[in-house]
Amino acid sequence: MPSQLRSAWAPAQLNCVPTNTDISLLHLISMLVTDIALLLMMLAGLFRRQYYGRGIRHGLARYLWEQV
Repeated sequence: MPSQLRSAWAPAQLNCVPTNTDISLLHLISMLVTDIALLLMMLAGLFRRQYYGRGIRHGLARYLWEQV
């Protein structure tokens, strides 16, 4: 059974509020861990690139420009 985040209308707050947040807690934790791991790998790659010459500032700007 796939777990989905459900929400319900709260008239006092005039918006929708999540009702089953405990179900999605495991998914949120796994996404956080994955995002932190990807961020650390990206920063390690940028610092490695700086060590080998091009620098973070110029290397990152050029890399982003090439992605456009």
